[in-house]
Amino acid sequence: MDKIIRFSIKNRLAIWLLTILVVVTGLYAGVNMKMETLPNFNYPVVTITAVYPGASPQEMADKVTEPIETSIKSVAGVKNVISTSAANISSIIVEYDDFDQDMDQAVNDLKSAIDKISLPENMEQPEISKIDINDFPVLGLSVYAENKSMEKLTTAVDKGLLPKLEGIDGVYSVDLAGQLVEEVELKWKEDRLKQYGLSADGVLETLQYHNLSAPVGLFHIDQKMRTVVIDGKRTSLDDLKKLKIPIHPIGPMNQPSP
Repeated sequence: MDKIIRFSIKNRLAIWLLTILVVVTGLYAGVNMKMETLPNFNYPVVTITAVYPGASPQEMADKVTEPIETSIKSVAGVKNVISTSAANISSIIVEYDDFDQDMDQAVNDLKSAIDKISLPENMEQPEISKIDINDFPVLGLSVYAENKSMEKLTTAVDKGLLPKLEGIDGVYSVDLAGQLVEEVELKWKEDRLKQYGLSADGVLETLQYHNLSAPVGLFHIDQKMRTVVIDGKRTSLDDLKKLKIPIHPIGPMNQPSP
C-alpha cells in the first residue's frame, strides 16, 4: 500500500490522465450502451391455426389436424407437436429442439410440408406464425365517452377508430379490449329435442354453421378491386329466432309399417 501511495504522489500527472480516461470511457459506454427491458430472445415455437367452417370437432381432427400433424412431424428439428381440435377450428403448437433454430426458415418449412397434403377445399388457408417475445404492445389508448352508452361506445370504436388505427403506416396490428360483449346462453328442453328428433350437439352445430362470414372473391366496385363477403353473423336474438333448424319429427307417422 505504501508503494502505491508513494507512486501516486510522484506521478500525479499519470494518475490524473488515468482518472480522466476512466471517466471519459465510462461516459461513452453509458451513453452508447444498448439497453432493453426485454432482451432479444429466440423462442423455438410455431403455432398453426386452421379454420374449417361448419366442421364438427371430430371432422376437424380427422380431416385437418391429423393430416397436418403427420406431415409436420417429419420436418427437421421438430421436437413436440401438440394439437387441439374444436368445432370449426384446429390449433397446433410445434416446438423445436434448438433455441438457435432459424424461426423464419422453420415457418417456411412448415408451409411447404402443409402444401404437400390434401385438405378440404372449403377450409381457409392454415395460418402459421412464430412466437416472438418482442411482440408486445408499444402504445395503449383508453377511450371514454360521457354521453354515450357502453354499447354505442363499443360500436364507435370498433367501426370507426379501429379501422383508422389499422390503416396507419407502420402499424402491425391493433387489438381491442374492454368492449361490451353480448352473449347468449343456450338451454335445452330435452322433451322438445326428442319430439323433433334433434340433439343438443346437432342444434349447436347448426347455429355455429349459420353464424359465419365467408368471402366470395374480388370484384370491381367503383373502379377499385374490393373483397365481397357474405355476412352470416347472427347479431341479435331476433336473428337467432328466425334461424330455421331442420327437424326429424318422431311419432306414429314415422313408425315403420308392420
